[in-house]
Amino acid sequence: MTKAIFFPDNKLNAQICSFYNGHSAAVTLDTDTLQLGKYEFAEINLFKYNLQGTVFLSSYYYSEESVLKNLKSTGRLSYGLYFHTDRWMHEGVDAIIPDYYATTWTTEGAALFNVVVGEPKASRFPNHGQQLYDISGGFYGYDLINSITGENELLEFTLSVEKQIKDFIPIERLTSFSYRNGRSLGATLLIPHFLGGRNSSYYVAGDSFIDYSVTREQSINRSGNTRTWDMVQNGTFTTETDGINYAKGEISKAILNNGWWTDFMHWHSLYDSNDLFFFDRFFSAIDIEIGASNVWRAGYSEALEYMFIRDSLNKVGSFENNSKLYLYYEIKDKYKGTFVNGISKNVPISFLKTPISIEIDTTGTYLQGKNIQCNEANSIRSLGMDKWVINVPYLLGKEGYSRFLLSEGTQEYYSSEKPIINNTSGTITTDKSCKFVVWRKPDSSGEETIIEIDRVNIFSSVYNLIIEAGYTYYVGVITKSNNSNLIQI
Repeated sequence: MTKAIFFPDNKLNAQICSFYNGHSAAVTLDTDTLQLGKYEFAEINLFKYNLQGTVFLSSYYYSEESVLKNLKSTGRLSYGLYFHTDRWMHEGVDAIIPDYYATTWTTEGAALFNVVVGEPKASRFPNHGQQLYDISGGFYGYDLINSITGENELLEFTLSVEKQIKDFIPIERLTSFSYRNGRSLGATLLIPHFLGGRNSSYYVAGDSFIDYSVTREQSINRSGNTRTWDMVQNGTFTTETDGINYAKGEISKAILNNGWWTDFMHWHSLYDSNDLFFFDRFFSAIDIEIGASNVWRAGYSEALEYMFIRDSLNKVGSFENNSKLYLYYEIKDKYKGTFVNGISKNVPISFLKTPISIEIDTTGTYLQGKNIQCNEANSIRSLGMDKWVINVPYLLGKEGYSRFLLSEGTQEYYSSEKPIINNTSGTITTDKSCKFVVWRKPDSSGEETIIEIDRVNIFSSVYNLIIEAGYTYYVGVITKSNNSNLIQI
C-alpha cells in the first residue's frame, strides 16, 4: 500500500538562501596538514581579522585527537582531509604505491606491475584509476574509459580512502579533501566518498572560477582561485603588492557576482621561510576588501555542505496556524541514480551537516513586528523589516521531509559585529559571550616561538589572565555567531 504524503503549499513564500545564513558570497582560506609549532601565528591572525581557516588534515603528519577536537570546538578552524594519492592498501598493509616516487622501475614495482627493472619512469606514477589499471594489466585500478573495475575490485583504493577517513572519525566525518601532490587523475573514484576536493591549480590573471553552483564532477576536482604567497615567492607576481591586489580583485568579483573565492598556502612554509608577517598583511587586506559586505567567512567543507544541501532542497511549504508559523521542506538528491564513468554520483545526504538557511517574511502574520524563536534552529538572523533567516540542521541523514515552527519569543540572534575586548590588569572582558584562546612568547623572541597556553571552549564574557613579566600575550575571542577579535598585551 502506497503511503500518501500531503505537502503544504508555500503560503508564506519562504525561500532557500543561496548562501548559509543569508550571506551573498563566501571567502575561504586553506592550508594542507597541521604541523605543531607552525600554525599558531596563522590562527592568531585569523582571530585578529575575523577569517575562517581550513586545514586539510593528514594522520601521517599529525592526528592528536584532543588537540584537534579543541581547535575545532573553538570555531576559528575548519577541517578537510589531506588525501594521500600516493598510498594504497596492499594485502592489508597501508603503504606507498610501489616505485611511486622512483624514476626507474625496481624489483618492487616489477613484482606487481607489467614493467621491466631498470626502465625509466615518471616520478609520482602510477596513480589510482586508469594508470594502475593499465600498468597492472587490469588487476588494480579502474578503467575510466570503459567503466571496468580491476580484478582486485579497487580494494587497494577504497580501503586506503576508508583508512584515511577513519583516522579522523573521532573528530568528525570529513566531507572535503585536497590532493597530495596535486595528483587528481583518480578524481572520479572519490565522488562516492566526499562532496568535493581542492586540486593544486589556481589563477594568476584574468577571471578565476568563483561559481557557487557546480556539478559533482566539478566539485570533486576544483581549482583554487589564488595561491598568493607561493606566486609571490616564485616571482609570478613581481611584488607582494601585485599578488595581494590580484587576490583582492577576485574577492571583489566574488562579492559582486555571489561567488566563492578561496586561497591556498602552506602555513608551515611561512614559518620555514621566516615570513610570518605575511599572515598579517594578507589577512588584513582580505578583511578590508570584504569590509561591510554580506560575506560568509566560511570553511571549505561547510561551504560545500551548504551548496549541496541547498541544491538538494526540492520544495518548501509554509503556513500560519494558531499564532505560529510552520515551515516544511523536502531534501531530495538530484544526482540520485546518475553516473559518470560508471561511478555513482549520489550525494551522501548524511554528509550535509551545515544547517540549511531559509528566509521568511512575517509581514501580515501574527508574528509581524514581534521577536521570534525556533527550538529547532541553530541560529536565527534578523534582516530587519520582519525578514528572518532561520538556520536549521537537517538531521534525517537521508532523503525525506522535515519541518520547524516559529513562535513569538526571543533568543540570542546572529550578530555580524566583532566582539569588543578590554583588558584591565589582566582581567579580559568582552561585550559578548565568547570563547577564549591565549598564546604567548618571550619578549626577546620572534613570533615563531609563540605557544598556546590556554583555550577555553565555554562561552563567557570574562577571562582572568595571569601576566608574567617578560612575555607578550595574545588573547583571541570568538562569539556564538563565529565572529572574532584579538588583543595583544
